[in-house]
Amino acid sequence: MTCEFVKKALLSYHLCENTSDGARIKTTCLYPSFEPVHVFIVKVGDGFHVHDGGAARKVAWSHGRDHTISDRQIQAQAENFGLIYEDGVLTAKVSTSDWLESAILSVSNAASFGAYKAVEKIIRAAEESLQHRIFETLKDYVPEKHLTKEFHFKGESGKDHVFDVAVTTDGEFVTLIDAVTPHHVSISAKYVSFADMKSRENTDGIIVHDNHILSEDKLLLQQVAEVLPFTGLRTRGSMLAHHQARPF
Repeated sequence: MTCEFVKKALLSYHLCENTSDGARIKTTCLYPSFEPVHVFIVKVGDGFHVHDGGAARKVAWSHGRDHTISDRQIQAQAENFGLIYEDGVLTAKVSTSDWLESAILSVSNAASFGAYKAVEKIIRAAEESLQHRIFETLKDYVPEKHLTKEFHFKGESGKDHVFDVAVTTDGEFVTLIDAVTPHHVSISAKYVSFADMKSRENTDGIIVHDNHILSEDKLLLQQVAEVLPFTGLRTRGSMLAHHQARPF
């Protein structure tokens, strides 16, 4: 009985649609946006070419606008899966239909992993840039002895979290600050970290963004910390200067 439910659930993955790019197949692999990876199959002589239609590169581009990072990560996955990566397209070439299933799996996995790795790198680069700007801005107002980069803090769960910047006082009150980018991976990571420290005594949390996060993401993050645009950091730093690095 269970197999019948499984077969029904997977029906859409067995559909083949003819398109100008080749026969289009939906796979069970996912892009960072949680959209399924589709591959295209083209008959070439006696063999077949299976490709992603350039979707992995387009997905990475939509998340970060950086083809250099995207191409490097997707190329690495192409090498891992024995594929060709040319002109932004992942391609597997097989001599007979017996190899089609392997080619479909290789292309779909490479496209998924490549897009994920590219987005991770793009997010990290954006966060690091914002982290640097946060620290340099706070230095104008807060004595460096009260500032710590990559501050380790153990949450209520016992898990060790690393926050971008911590502002401390002589009385050991600490304000934890993290940069966030407008991607669900970054949003989720910040939510988890700050939720784990939310009720700790003598601790505040601030999540700094660069005016690009969605309103619903902002509302979500406000459940666990104060959410502050980078443009508001100087005003907050000025307040710190008057209060001798007391909590925000």
